[in-house]
Amino acid sequence: MVYAPHYYDGITLMTKKWNRLWNVDVFGVLRGRYLTPASAIKLGETAIRNCLRDQLSAIRKEGEDYMGNHPCVLTEFGIPFDMDDKHAYKTGDYSSQSSAMDANHFAVEGSLMGGYTLWQYMCQNKHQLGDQWNGEDLSIFSLDDLPLPLSPTAASRSNESTISFLQHTGLNTRESLDKSTVNPGNLKAKLRTPSITSRMMDVPELTNNPGFRAAEAYVRPSPVAIAGTILSYGFDLRNCTFTLKLLVHKTGSDAQTTDISLPGFHFPKDKCEVTVTSGKWTITTDDSDNSSIQRLRWWHLDGEQTIKVTGVPLPHHGPSSGPIVLPPLPHALGIVPSFCVNGQKTLVMKEKVWALAQGNFQIRDESNVELLQCKAKLFSLHHQKFFYDMQGNELWSLKHKLLSIPRQYYGEGPDGREVFHVQGHWHLGGARVTVSFVNTAGNSEPIELALSGNWIDRYGTITRNDRPVAQITRDYFNTRQILGDADTYYVTIAPGMDIALIVSLCVMYDEEMRKQRCNQGRLLKVGVLDPRAA
Repeated sequence: MVYAPHYYDGITLMTKKWNRLWNVDVFGVLRGRYLTPASAIKLGETAIRNCLRDQLSAIRKEGEDYMGNHPCVLTEFGIPFDMDDKHAYKTGDYSSQSSAMDANHFAVEGSLMGGYTLWQYMCQNKHQLGDQWNGEDLSIFSLDDLPLPLSPTAASRSNESTISFLQHTGLNTRESLDKSTVNPGNLKAKLRTPSITSRMMDVPELTNNPGFRAAEAYVRPSPVAIAGTILSYGFDLRNCTFTLKLLVHKTGSDAQTTDISLPGFHFPKDKCEVTVTSGKWTITTDDSDNSSIQRLRWWHLDGEQTIKVTGVPLPHHGPSSGPIVLPPLPHALGIVPSFCVNGQKTLVMKEKVWALAQGNFQIRDESNVELLQCKAKLFSLHHQKFFYDMQGNELWSLKHKLLSIPRQYYGEGPDGREVFHVQGHWHLGGARVTVSFVNTAGNSEPIELALSGNWIDRYGTITRNDRPVAQITRDYFNTRQILGDADTYYVTIAPGMDIALIVSLCVMYDEEMRKQRCNQGRLLKVGVLDPRAA
């Protein structure tokens, strides 16, 4: 007999948002553990993750109290993928879904459930119709989604790989659907364990191979066969570490054996670091039955034993976010040709703490190489911020026009010419503005950028013709912000996009949000549009 409960994070499921600010211990409220429901509110992402874990632990304990010592298997849990008004379907940014999925798995692992089944896999899911049942969209698979990269490192145009259960390339949507459908003729083959495969592919948006969304959060290592009792285990997605602690009872043999499923997505065989308290280990790959399963086998002694496996961490684009791969632009877009990168680039923008003039940023890549400088001019009438390359050459200064309603910003070159212009409507919740400039980095045509922002969201996206060209993330409630009112931004930029221009827009938003917010979180959603697409 098995205790088989279901559990969903109701706040996320009903609002269709991953709320990092607050959540509620619903199970505790239902069981009367709080004097008032307000006492059950949990603040901050760490507290929310711990709250989900504690609720599942209480559910498991309740089963033991009423049913005795029987396994507890969580037979249904999942997240809605159509979060944020289907924002991910327009931009390819599944960071919210990845964070929510990771939090749920953190809860399952921390509660020591005997197992789980994820809701759900729907082979005919599409963005418009979802799971085609009850208005739900919880499937980890969709015909309209692109495969995710196999490597945790963002791939270049000439060498990209994917997570895909499809074994062949060049399948159109109809063929993919046929191969996804289960019928009596292919039932045996469909029951085989699928593998994560790597293959060469074209630019992601030009392929028709359906993919698995937020897979980095649910493709996780897990214990398979344990010689003893599990004391704790868990997978840290951000740092890509798996830790297992167990208590092994004496059996008289020299060594006990424990098996762990170790997916190659996070743990490439030749890039794993394993530390154990005793014994030896080996990593093998089982390629039988048309599948590829990587396992770690550990021979250890009796007593309390621990193993820690470190894989390849995902590129850091903010808390709990997954890898971001952006397709290259057909031609350079921007003002300064030398800042239109050939490959994808991730920038870390750190505002200097307690600077005399707010808005001084350090702009570095993930290798800690400084690429740009942003310096605010103290006591400036126009609140100027100057942008320089690393040779000290001024690119332009960011200013706002005095007495303009609504407020207008513009970039002024060293020769006094206006290089870009920003105007629109700013309000407490966000903004809708446009940016105009001549594409001197590319085809010299006039370009208009449409920007919209939301101060509360931490994640932003920049798109061109509905194709993402940049992703922006802001650390929330970090020490730098709390103590020094200084923010840290992570900006991932597609090949061909002007780094300096994107950085300037981020700095402009940072300045405007200081004027608009009332102790609210702040970040932007940016849409970059070509006027010819209208």
